[in-house]
Amino acid sequence: MAVKDETYHALLMEYASGCLDEAQALIVATHLSLSPPARKIVADYESIGGAMLKDCCGSVAMKSDALQCVMDKIEKMGAPESCTEKLKKKCGDKDLPTCLESHMESKTWKADKSGHHFIHVKTTCCGYTAQLMKVGPDKTINETAVTVVLEGSFVTETAIYQRGDLAIIERNTALRSHREQGAVCFIVRPAQSKFKKLLSIFYPRD
Repeated sequence: MAVKDETYHALLMEYASGCLDEAQALIVATHLSLSPPARKIVADYESIGGAMLKDCCGSVAMKSDALQCVMDKIEKMGAPESCTEKLKKKCGDKDLPTCLESHMESKTWKADKSGHHFIHVKTTCCGYTAQLMKVGPDKTINETAVTVVLEGSFVTETAIYQRGDLAIIERNTALRSHREQGAVCFIVRPAQSKFKKLLSIFYPRD
């Protein structure tokens, strides 16, 4: 198994065990909503985790009305939206997964100083930033990032990624749209602290 495959499976395993922060969990959930094989992998990890808990933990007696209490709470909460439902919001010609749609800051694309178009995705974690981004014919990601293709496709030197694919992008990896119309991706990457931003201004990289 290649290093990237190991990283991919580690990410899905941490998702299954509930160890990821919100931004990382959100991008994995987006990937799962578009990838049946990935959902199967996560289900297998959940089964393994359940078996391990069964072997490691003894049985605990429950109150006779425990099931009814849980069902009552579920009824009050209402039915949650599924990540695999068809959605009203669209990303170009494609529907957005519900789990991602509910976190979008707006429907309007914004441009940064370098001309890249993005929509901010709101999460509660401070360690990572999450964005929808348009990938043009040539694009360079300057930090390690995890991305899921929502529309179109892009290529690196070693692979082609299409809708629903999750890619673990290494530092300074060149991304190029596979088609002229570009691609739309959901990208999660480490947040840059204010201190690092100041350093980059006074001590720019060569």
